[in-house]
Amino acid sequence: LIIVPFVPSIVANVVWGAALFSQILIPVRTAFKVLTREAKQALD
Repeated sequence: LIIVPFVPSIVANVVWGAALFSQILIPVRTAFKVLTREAKQALD
């Protein structure tokens, strides 16, 4: 019963953190894929 008031804030922080990391990681991952593809084409 003591933990119950903190649960919504914990859930909200997890969701917010996941959104923040997705904003950072998805562009970095796509840029890395593009750069590795271009590097392979440059070597060929």
